[in-house]
Amino acid sequence: MTFALPWPAGTDRRRWIEMTGFAGACLFAFGAWAGIALANVGTTLMLLALLGDGRRVWGVLRRSVWPWLLLASLATLAISTWRAWPGVSAALHVEDAGKLARLWAFLLVAWWLGGDVRRIWWLLALALAGFAWGRFASPDLRAVATLPPGERLGFGLPILAFGQYAAMALLGLGLAAPRLWRLRGGALRIVMAALWCAAVLLLVQGLLIAQARAIWLLLALLLPLLLWLGLRGSGRAALSRRELAVIAVLLLVGAGFLARHFDAIVFRFAAETASFQALLDGRIADVDYGSVGMRVHAWLYGSDLLAARPWFGWGPGAVRHLLETAPDAGIRTLADFHDLYLELPIRIGLLGSLPFAIGTVVVFAALQQARRERRLPRDLHLILLAALVLHFAASVTNMRTLNFDWRFYWMLFAGAATTFALHPRAPSTST
Repeated sequence: MTFALPWPAGTDRRRWIEMTGFAGACLFAFGAWAGIALANVGTTLMLLALLGDGRRVWGVLRRSVWPWLLLASLATLAISTWRAWPGVSAALHVEDAGKLARLWAFLLVAWWLGGDVRRIWWLLALALAGFAWGRFASPDLRAVATLPPGERLGFGLPILAFGQYAAMALLGLGLAAPRLWRLRGGALRIVMAALWCAAVLLLVQGLLIAQARAIWLLLALLLPLLLWLGLRGSGRAALSRRELAVIAVLLLVGAGFLARHFDAIVFRFAAETASFQALLDGRIADVDYGSVGMRVHAWLYGSDLLAARPWFGWGPGAVRHLLETAPDAGIRTLADFHDLYLELPIRIGLLGSLPFAIGTVVVFAALQQARRERRLPRDLHLILLAALVLHFAASVTNMRTLNFDWRFYWMLFAGAATTFALHPRAPSTST
């Protein structure tokens, strides 16, 4: 693993454009969870650099599916906005349509990563550093020592958002552990191992404080599977004694964290027992309005809304007011339907959602194609795959697609997954 910055060679003009684009990507990655303004500055730099190299960019993009998907998405968003439910202002529909359109900005990241594995590693490291910086700067951090039992914190982010991103950081560190622990240089290796252990323990503690049940379950499923796949493909027969000792210490400390939060964990799962039992018995009317019950009642209402306007939806900005005026008074305080796969069609319809669905499938396909072509090392491929799977699995019970944090996460990981498809002749740097 090399830490050399992957600056491009070439003519002065081309070099400056490339440097500006990649510098923008670096600013974006660090600012994604450290500061929205910094991320927006990085995105602007990427866009300006793209415009400065427009002829070459268009020469590549016109041979791909992306311009047509983007045009189809913009057209359906325009139709959805034009035909939107008049219960809210046209300005709100236009604003939320713009937020959805900006999901396609992952193509900026994909382009300026240049099909270069080193650039992906740099952006992931900067994103992790920015995530840590933002959480340590959060006022919530000072409340941890006096946190009452059962109280939840998001450390400057929505609680479910923090839980998902902390889980992804934990998955990434676990999959990258063999690479990080074997850096050249004894002192560097020791420092990196110490930082790795501290980060893992802090993330575990943060996940327990967030008390995000869906994320706990997803992490319990993904972490063992991905670590097994990573070790299975590493070509090593066994871990060294030092590595086993570190893992044993981490497991012991992690077990201590679990024991400390055991009552809160049991309470989080036991609190919804009655709702789950009512659902299993088919007694929907008896489901209460707890965390699970609110989602169930919202999904029932949302299904009726989708059936009423299936093709172009109620308008990009209609959801909040639809919930505030719902026949079921128990869900009127909700800000969204807590389900991406229901709410997006409610907003922009099935036809409006189709370009996004196709684009997501193409992103996954591009990632798998890059691995088949051996342009991605196994650990990095698993990290990107885990990030995307976790993102969309968590969206079954959570809807944050219009939020900055959700869009930035998508831009980072979808961009990394797609970059090799946009740069098919870039040299492999897989290690």
